[in-house]
Amino acid sequence: LPLLIKHYDEIAFYRHIELKPDFEVYLKSQEMGLLRVYTARLDGKIIAYSVYFVRSHIHYGGSIQAISDILYIHPDHRGFGNKLLAWCDNMLHNEGVEIVNMFVPVKRDFGGLLMSLGYEKMETIYTRRLK
Repeated sequence: LPLLIKHYDEIAFYRHIELKPDFEVYLKSQEMGLLRVYTARLDGKIIAYSVYFVRSHIHYGGSIQAISDILYIHPDHRGFGNKLLAWCDNMLHNEGVEIVNMFVPVKRDFGGLLMSLGYEKMETIYTRRLK
């Protein structure tokens, strides 16, 4: 949780919305076999995590795809992001994932890193605050 709070403090776009993860949804997703959580640790302490939801794509029923939920690397350890993501991709590939979709926050744009790993820019997401 401390790393998650640090993550929120660094990239939260709408600061008026409280960080309040719905852990029950994560647990249910894990029970259903949809959740993948990969961590990197140093001396037993989590220094990075990458979380994905994996399932058959709703538009392409025969294609197993991973959608990135969150990715964070502690600022003191950001030099190994390419190795972490390549390892995550390999783990996902080994279980039959065909496509990995990564969401990149504007405040911490790591699109260049993704492109160096073979990712392609596919979409841009726009948000609007209504209240």
